[in-house]
Amino acid sequence: MCYKAGLMACILFGAVSVKDALCQCAGALWSENFSYADGTVVGANNNTTNPSPDWTSGGCTTCNGVSDTWDVRSNQFQAHDVNDHDSWLLTEAIAIAGFTTVDFCITISETGDHEGLYMNADDCGDISNQDYVDVEYRIDGGGWILVQNYLGWCGLYGSCANHTFYGDDGLTQGDCRNNDTDWGSSTVTVTGLTGTTLQLRITARNSAASEYINIDNINVNGNVPLPIELSTFNAERNGDEVRLTWETYSETNNDYFLVERSVDGVEFSEIDWVDGAGTSVSFNSYQVTDFDPIKGLSFYRLKQVDFDGTQGYSHIKAVKFDDPIGIQIERIFYSEGRLEMHLTEKSISEYLFTVTGVNGQKVIELTGVGQSLSATRQHLPSGLYIASVFNNFDHHSIKFVVP
Repeated sequence: MCYKAGLMACILFGAVSVKDALCQCAGALWSENFSYADGTVVGANNNTTNPSPDWTSGGCTTCNGVSDTWDVRSNQFQAHDVNDHDSWLLTEAIAIAGFTTVDFCITISETGDHEGLYMNADDCGDISNQDYVDVEYRIDGGGWILVQNYLGWCGLYGSCANHTFYGDDGLTQGDCRNNDTDWGSSTVTVTGLTGTTLQLRITARNSAASEYINIDNINVNGNVPLPIELSTFNAERNGDEVRLTWETYSETNNDYFLVERSVDGVEFSEIDWVDGAGTSVSFNSYQVTDFDPIKGLSFYRLKQVDFDGTQGYSHIKAVKFDDPIGIQIERIFYSEGRLEMHLTEKSISEYLFTVTGVNGQKVIELTGVGQSLSATRQHLPSGLYIASVFNNFDHHSIKFVVP
């Protein structure tokens, strides 16, 4: 698995314009799960035959190893109240030569309330306290490449694109006045790399005793191409379904394709299969529809099987069923104890529906999904009420009158 516990949010980055592909996190070339004694700051030499340690760390000038730590804790590499901007974890140069594509995955979790890029434009008025994590990589000793804005919610402050993770921004994802979860546990994935060596660097900063950042399960995987010439493989939302299409330039002894689906990009299960073309030097097109897709984020891949049992996998494609940002109530109807609410668009994720009186007393609170919701109540007194819906992206309220 790519993670030990917690929410896994695989928003994906493509090193060579493949933003919807995901590595399999198998660590076939190089892996590190930080199974060391607490306090370890230099890795062993487990992954390669070169004389270098697998990883080194440093830069935490304020850490005392007791209350403020930048080292292994409970089989994870942990940043606890590290304060300064130079706490880094650096891998050795990992040999990746001989593989057509290389992927890497890193799971980074946090607890506490990490602060973001505040400015005087919001209620926080704090421009100095910025907590973040940067994930960088370089090929063949070249320049470092930053995985930018992993969660994709810069909010007010475009400078947050200078970091991979950062705390709440006071606008769209949390508020610095609240004690909230900023990114939980997320797995950064980069795919499609080629070269001779790959090196990874992780920099972290936090500045409170209640704040922890944990780095775990660094995996580098070398992909072996399918035993066919795969031209394209796409997974796209089509209404309430997912349409999967792929094309091949040529096929040799190709028995069949399995279409597999996953909720986390790691554990896959079969949802359909298609006969292959056997041996063919012509252009072939295939299509499968997932009529009951997973709500939220899901992942798809092809498993190709030859007549002799030889198998191969495609890159992984991600599909996300998001609610529209502008969730809105279209109409409210109440009659003889029955209230019905209708949204302007169908909601995919669960939402909260409430009705309150003008005195602030809540009279209805329900959860729902879809475009309509109904509730039965014996009686709502005549008067003015406020109906509201909330999801993870937005909220909307309207007033209505019970005569």
